[in-house]
Amino acid sequence: MTTAQQPREDAETIHAWVTRQVAHYVKVSPENIDPDESFTAYGLDSLYAVALCGDIEDHFNVSVPATLVWDHDTVTRLADAVAAFPRKAQT
Repeated sequence: MTTAQQPREDAETIHAWVTRQVAHYVKVSPENIDPDESFTAYGLDSLYAVALCGDIEDHFNVSVPATLVWDHDTVTRLADAVAAFPRKAQT
């Protein structure tokens, strides 16, 4: 690992984190989030989608487009997308 690379969380960790965040925004228990159900089915709106993108950037130290949540509209798809983003170098 070079000094510019940051350690990556494993897929299960990312998936669990995304599930908790979505559950928080739609005000349901994480256990009630189906990882393959569309975020719109839970009532996630654009304000919370943008907030979730900010949370992802902060937590995983990545830069993501504001449309990430809509482009990857389930927990599974979003977690997979987050895992693929390169981490920013620490300054």
